[in-house]
Amino acid sequence: MDPIESIKPYKDTSFALMLAAQALGHEIVYLPKNGLALMEGVATGMMQTVTVTDGVNTGFASLSEQTRAPLSDLDVIMIRVDPPFDSEYLYGTHILERAKQHGVRVVNNPQAIRDCNEKLFATEFSALMPTTWVSSRHEDIRAFQQSHGDIILKPLDGMGDLNCHHGARRRARSRVSDLLCLRQAEAVASLQGHGGQVLVFLVLAPQPMWFEFGQWTENME
Repeated sequence: MDPIESIKPYKDTSFALMLAAQALGHEIVYLPKNGLALMEGVATGMMQTVTVTDGVNTGFASLSEQTRAPLSDLDVIMIRVDPPFDSEYLYGTHILERAKQHGVRVVNNPQAIRDCNEKLFATEFSALMPTTWVSSRHEDIRAFQQSHGDIILKPLDGMGDLNCHHGARRRARSRVSDLLCLRQAEAVASLQGHGGQVLVFLVLAPQPMWFEFGQWTENME
């Protein structure tokens, strides 16, 4: 999972799962996402047993000394790493798949995580969702804004409302060009409200942080 010291225990789902597992008498092992390794073909991880305490904002997790061990020593591994879905995330799923091959139950299936990008997978159900585009061309973003007015750009590899930005029809088309030129983005996602309907535009970006606050952008948070 992501660094345990950075979570907010009052709202973190991973922490809630640990509390529930502990209450059922299970031993909990904390495995940081950068602790995975393949050693002579064996999937291993830097592990620490953890005891969690509810109702406090500090000192909520007590960790043992860190040690490296085969992932096959574990019964269940739950993948609790937040996006972005970067190369570290991708290669981590391959290592976890080795553990799965050795009988460890990995939740969710590493291959399914790679195959089913949450935003792209949603387009399998286009009839049930708002108007949605996915593209890597800046011209398509401009055309989408010209057609629908207010739009929201959102990276495909992000989560929640992270790095969502709003561009309105009333602002000049050149503003869109200015944003697109900040970096050579190739993918991004966009949402827009128009006539009571939400319109979504998804674009692909190798770096989700290519947005900057400016005259025409508004942070969706």
